[in-house]
Amino acid sequence: MFEQIVIFLSDKIENMLKLGKYTRIKGSDAKLQEIQIKTLRNIEDALKVGQFGFNSKAPLGSRCVVARIGNESIIVANEHVASIIDVDSGDSIIYNENGDYVKVEKDIITVFAKKIVSNCDEYEINASSKFTVNTPDANFNGGTVKNDGISIDKEHTHSQPSDSGGNTEAETNPPS
Repeated sequence: MFEQIVIFLSDKIENMLKLGKYTRIKGSDAKLQEIQIKTLRNIEDALKVGQFGFNSKAPLGSRCVVARIGNESIIVANEHVASIIDVDSGDSIIYNENGDYVKVEKDIITVFAKKIVSNCDEYEINASSKFTVNTPDANFNGGTVKNDGISIDKEHTHSQPSDSGGNTEAETNPPS
């Protein structure tokens, strides 16, 4: 009798909250993602819900926690081996399975990726003390580059002192 009660309660608890692994992921076109999961006892369909403003599609094989609400299985958390990126207490990270990430730490934000693309109408950087660019190659395509309001593009010229003889192509003050 006691064993039957334990089995009954075990089944009820497992139906409320269980662990699973993703076996199929289907779309997200303005709808909740439909996930097929493998739990200890069977394969079932579930819906993935998440925080507003954040969306991801975890890779197949990701582990998940599934809650049973009414007749629906809802995935309330998921993780993948790619999530094992060290962060300190109070820090956060957004990452993908390739290892690209945005890490938010105390006093610093680090972005790591093979390529970063930013598309916007206007881009402004405000640095109160220093702005550094470390690169072996920099390209500025189109428009005008200015420093303190002075154009430094291909149309930029310098007035030539008397040592150039008025020749705008001559180097001024060549090294001796």
